[in-house]
Amino acid sequence: MVCLPNWHEFLTITFSLAKIGAIIVPCNTRYKEEELMYILENSRAKAVFLIDKYDHMDIFRNKLNNTLIEGGLKQIFTVRFHAVGFKSLDDLMEIGKCRTFPEMGIDTHEDIFSILYTSGTTGYPKGVMLSHYNVLKLLS
Repeated sequence: MVCLPNWHEFLTITFSLAKIGAIIVPCNTRYKEEELMYILENSRAKAVFLIDKYDHMDIFRNKLNNTLIEGGLKQIFTVRFHAVGFKSLDDLMEIGKCRTFPEMGIDTHEDIFSILYTSGTTGYPKGVMLSHYNVLKLLS
């Protein structure tokens, strides 16, 4: 999950996740706890990138420490701030400078690029899965 405002880091994270074959789940920074937890559990996100606003750090820290879902949230990454015991985006970028990553062999028609959640006008939002191909077609 990526809970960031319209910052350049959002693009950095989006394209980095795509390159390694991970799925991006963007979230509105103004979502409340119930909405965030629904999307976290529904998407089965393993990591969250967040900013130091809207009490999201406390919400996700509690979920990280008390997760009951097998394969649930494993890591919180901070963006434009540092928190004791958590890696920041800056830390990840520094680690990445020293490594060579293998090609992931992504099937652009089949592999999921992103899960976008609808507004949920008749209940909970639905996760819409977009392939890499879907996104490329949208951009062209």
